[in-house]
Amino acid sequence: MIRQTKHSGRSVLEMSNDHVRVYVAPELGGRILQIEIENSTLLFENENLKGMANVQGTSRWNGNWQNFGGEKLWVAPQGWTSDDEWPGPPDPVIDGGSYKVSADNDVIELTSSVEPHIGVQVGRSIHLHEKSSRLEIDAWLRNHSERSKDLAIWPVVQVEASSYESGHYKVFFGRDRSRNGFSIIHGIVNSPQWRLRDNIVEVDYQYIAGKIGSDTDCGWACYMNCDKGVCLVANFEREEDLTYFHDAPLQVWTQGRGSIYTRGSLSVCPDNMKINPGYMQIELQSPLRRVRSGEIVRYHYSLWACRVHANASIISAGRNWVATSNIVVGRENVVAHLGVAIEGYVSVESGGNVVKIPVSPSSPADIDVHISSGDVSVMLLDSDSKIVERIYRSHRSFASILCDPLYQ
Repeated sequence: MIRQTKHSGRSVLEMSNDHVRVYVAPELGGRILQIEIENSTLLFENENLKGMANVQGTSRWNGNWQNFGGEKLWVAPQGWTSDDEWPGPPDPVIDGGSYKVSADNDVIELTSSVEPHIGVQVGRSIHLHEKSSRLEIDAWLRNHSERSKDLAIWPVVQVEASSYESGHYKVFFGRDRSRNGFSIIHGIVNSPQWRLRDNIVEVDYQYIAGKIGSDTDCGWACYMNCDKGVCLVANFEREEDLTYFHDAPLQVWTQGRGSIYTRGSLSVCPDNMKINPGYMQIELQSPLRRVRSGEIVRYHYSLWACRVHANASIISAGRNWVATSNIVVGRENVVAHLGVAIEGYVSVESGGNVVKIPVSPSSPADIDVHISSGDVSVMLLDSDSKIVERIYRSHRSFASILCDPLYQ
């Protein structure tokens, strides 16, 4: 359902179902201003700007960035040396402008004006599934300049983080092929926020300014408010043998205190959450492509929310599930702790017996099922019991795998 309403005193479009509420603010850079699951908020909203008018692009604007927060689109490459680069933020069009909007059934369409410096226009459609917390987002970029340029679409998800202490707000994703599992883009090399645990990179927020990038092909990144046990998951595709801005289709920024080198000078971020509020950014990127004059390029990604147990850690994930523990198959039972994107079932099949456990994005999915053999398959099903995704499969013979309908 889509309706016009108010959020934080602003006029917004609300998309909602039984699991999530999503607030979209066309006049604030076309951003998703907030995502809520079970009355818990996930996105950063700048308290310093609540109720304040967006003056970017008007005669009242003084050039300072009005970072309202939320999730929005940027353009890569970012830079301030030529008209081949997007000189933002701040900017009065892409991040800070007012977007044209239309809403039809369960889809919101947003379109920016043309940014005059680099000559691009961006837009996207946002679709919320009925029995899911999943937002499917189809973004596009059009080159309105008179010549070809290398361009990429850059979704930026600003998430809540407001603590100096570790363990409260985290981001997880699968490591890349490098020795460290990620690369440092901004900030101190030995920041205690960056950790590699087995094949998972963990960003443990401690209000220290910095940024890492990853050439991961895992296809997911998960933000968690650890105290509340709520997650926001981003799914994306990494394309092989293509170039990405900063060589990283996935980047994570932590807003906080400290120093970074940017725009040709050293920038010092104050140690004061009142004037420098804390948050993290999960940044996705499409590949840099040569875009001809008048041509459009597209990028698809998704965002979804779920609940897990408080103070857990994400150790693996798929397109519609995250796991906070290893899936343990014993002699007599299989145990798993999951968060899921859809309303449906987790199906555990063993020795010809099938057990279905109802699951929902609104609560953790705890699986503890008796099994009759070590041949185990764990599936995620929708509410009509149709297979959505495989979560786990024990080792089986090559012949039995070929008989599996998911492999035909």
